[in-house]
Amino acid sequence: MNESPEFQRVKDAKRTAKVPVAEVFRTAWGLVLLCIGANIIGIAGVYFTNTFMIAYTTQYVGIRRSLILDCLFAVAIIQFCAQPIAAWIAERIGGTRFLKIAALLAMLRPIRCSCSCSMARRRRS
Repeated sequence: MNESPEFQRVKDAKRTAKVPVAEVFRTAWGLVLLCIGANIIGIAGVYFTNTFMIAYTTQYVGIRRSLILDCLFAVAIIQFCAQPIAAWIAERIGGTRFLKIAALLAMLRPIRCSCSCSMARRRRS
């Protein structure tokens, strides 16, 4: 993999920092905080969804806890495999375009889930 031109210039000039982490916090603290915030949103969202799903499905729907945990494990494996593919697609079509498509699909997902639940209730009736 080739280095970026900026990195290569710094490397060739032998101007590398002795403590790179300290330099990042000194020069780009705003970007670091933005990245931390973005990760908190994602991690908290997954934690909330999984916790809510386990509680709701076991207490109100009556599904065994072990089945839900197995499903969450399968989803984690699928995500682990899908992430490199998504990164490849984003690189091919552009990050902004990919994020717009992903956001649209994420907004449509609750509608699909709601329709699926409604259809399941009608079948049981």
